[in-house]
Amino acid sequence: MNLILFISKVGCDACPQAQKTVESVARKFKKDLRVETLDMDRPEHRQTASQLRITRPPALLLDGEQIFAGKFPSEEELEKLIVDRLGRQSKPGRRERSRWWSISGLPENWAPER
Repeated sequence: MNLILFISKVGCDACPQAQKTVESVARKFKKDLRVETLDMDRPEHRQTASQLRITRPPALLLDGEQIFAGKFPSEEELEKLIVDRLGRQSKPGRRERSRWWSISGLPENWAPER
C-alpha cells in the first residue's frame, strides 16, 4: 500500500504536524505501508501534485486516492483508515499492484528524490 504526503515548508502551518502524524503511523504499519513525502516547494514535486490534482498541502493519497486535503486527520483516524483498507486488500481477488501507478501514468520504477 502506498501512502503519499504532499507538504510545503513555506506557508503551511499544518504541514509539520501532518508529517509527524504520518511518520508515527508509518512506524506502526512499516511492513504494509510505503510512505513518500513530497515537498510541493520543489518544481518536480509540484508537477506531480498538479498531475494528481493536489491543489493545497497538506494532502494525503492512499493508493492513488486523495483521502485528505487541507484539514488533516488525527493519528487515530489515519490508523483506522489504513486498517480498513488493509482489511479490504487481504480479501481474495484483490490485485497486488497499486492503483497509484496506473492513475498517475508515471512509470513503476519512478521514485521522488530523497
